[in-house]
Formats: sequence, structure tokens, C-alpha cells
Amino acid sequence: MKPSMMDYILRQPQILQQVFSKRETFLQPVQKLFADHSIRRIYFFGSGTSYHVSCLGAVYFSRYLNIETSSQQPVLFCDTETVNPSGVYQPGEVLAVGVSQSGTSTSTIEALKYAKQQGCLTMCFSQDETSEAVRISDVWLPMLCEKEMVPPETQGYTAALLTLYVLAYTLAGKAADCDAATEAFLKTDLPVIIERSRYWVQEHLEEFANAPKLSIYGSALNSVTAMEGALKIGETLKRIVGSYEAEEFAHLIDLSFLEDDYCIALVHPSAHPQRNIEIINLARSITNHVFVISPHLNASVNDLELGIDFSEELSPISFVIPLQLLAAMTAEKLGIDTSVFPHPDVQSIAHSADYFLYNS
Repeated sequence: MKPSMMDYILRQPQILQQVFSKRETFLQPVQKLFADHSIRRIYFFGSGTSYHVSCLGAVYFSRYLNIETSSQQPVLFCDTETVNPSGVYQPGEVLAVGVSQSGTSTSTIEALKYAKQQGCLTMCFSQDETSEAVRISDVWLPMLCEKEMVPPETQGYTAALLTLYVLAYTLAGKAADCDAATEAFLKTDLPVIIERSRYWVQEHLEEFANAPKLSIYGSALNSVTAMEGALKIGETLKRIVGSYEAEEFAHLIDLSFLEDDYCIALVHPSAHPQRNIEIINLARSITNHVFVISPHLNASVNDLELGIDFSEELSPISFVIPLQLLAAMTAEKLGIDTSVFPHPDVQSIAHSADYFLYNS
């Protein structure tokens, strides 16, 4: 029987534990790269989910390695980014990291080529060692998840985040600071998060299935989680889902919200908790369809209280789980088969060099 989106979501605790236990697989080649070169500038880029991975990877690396790091979408990287314009970096000091689960994203391949032309070292973060993106890169960083045989991929996101989180700590010489806590989180906390998230989605399944418009917002790192959750829900339910940073969202509520609008707030106590409460209360003054996901905040029957203390750095993994489950379970209720492409006769252009914009 063909695996479903739910199958891949539910196996994430085991998959992420494997990523962590096999971390030497990805640590050694990158450690050698950093030992052989004095890297002072890093670019991450990718499209869709890979762009969201890039955003958080850039935060982890700049935060723990004290290296100037940024994220960019591949086409914008090629069209707008001039690498080392002031000439402050020497050859071998700039690293470009292309993220593509399949290794076949044409925009990411083009960005890796452009980076090499600009004198960058290049690293491809993907599953397939034989892919074109890996072939043209100096180093391969393996993405250690299952090969997902469904269009809306979920394991790749969480496996990639855990990889970059562990990698950043290790390269900074701080592996001991995260290893024990990470192992406990994966073995004990993550299965509980999945169980409580499934129950929460089931309790509100009728509401989610009938939501005419949905917005997701988060603060700090979880503004990226909001983007990833909106992407997965949009891919599965075939409807527009908005994603916002918290303060940006505060500017939107009283201008555009109606009483039948739905909102999901991602609230971690390390990121402006009082401001988030104010934003939630503002939204609830207009609509009753406000749902809060947090470790311990539970002010409404709509809220998902995960009941677990997890670090800010691990919160993007924790908070994306209920959003992935919302996407998969609501699609199932609506009779949407997430294991197939909705338009089988339409050829995708995102992974085809024949249709890439730079060929026109």
C-alpha cells in the first residue's frame, strides 16, 4: 500500500532520532570543509520548504558561529545578489549552501552555478548524492530522511532543521550544550507533541474543514514556521493560507479581519509573550476562530497547550507538527488524496531545466 502524508508525519520521531544518532555522517565532511577554509560569509538558499530551511539555517549559523550568514531565494540570489562587492573576503572565505530535498530544483542548481562563478565554495544539502545539484557542488551535506513518495513533503523539513541545528552547535564547539537535551526531546517530547496535536486537530476538524480563510502567525524563529505551515496547508487543502510575523499581523487584523476569519498563533515564551497575548486578544475581539499553539498558554477551548518545555531553537520543529497534521487530517476529511498530484497531466516546471527562466 502506498504511504500517505500521515504516515511520514507520524514516523518523524523515529526519523529524527536516526538523524541525531547518525550525525557523524553529516558532521565530518562539513567539519573538514570548515577546517580547510577560513569561512567568513555564508549564503543559504532554496525554494519553498527549502527556503524556509534556509531562513532558519542562517539564524542558527550566524547565532552560534558568529559568521555573517543570510538566506535568499535562489532566483533572487542570482538576480540581485553581488557576492563580495567590496572585496573584503578572500577566495575560500565565502560559502554558498543550496538546499533541495531532491537535488533537482532548477532554481537552486542555477544559484549554485552562479555562486561558483562568483568564487564561492559550494555545498548542496539534499537527499540524492547523484543529483545534479550535488554533482556541481564542492561538498554534499546529506538530508537523512525517508524518500517521501507524496507531493506534500514533511520529513525533509524537520530532518533538515535538526541537521543544521546540530551542525551549527558542533561547528561552534558547543555540541555538549545541545546533545543531551536534543536526545531527550526526540525520544520523550516529540511523540507527546504528535499525540496531543492529533487530538487537537481531531477536536476542531469540522472547523478547519470549513474555514473560508486562514492566517498563521509567529514571532522570531516561528515566523518561518508560519510560512512552512501555510505552505503545507495550502498544498493539501488547495486554498490560500496567509503567513505573517507577529507584529506584521498586528497591523493587519483590524483592517482586514472578519468574524468568519480563522487564525492560528504560534507562541513561544522566549519571544515577546505579552505582545502575543495582546495580538491574540485583538483578533479574538473580531472573530471567535482564533487558535493558539504554545507550550503552556491555554486561554480558550481552541488552544493547543503542548505541556512541554522546549527551547526556542527546537520550537520550529515542535510547532510545525500540529500544522502538518492539520493539513493531512483536514485533507482526508475533505476527501483530498495527498498521495497524488492533483493535475497528473500537467508537467511541473520547477524541476525541469527545459522550462527554467534563464533558458528563455
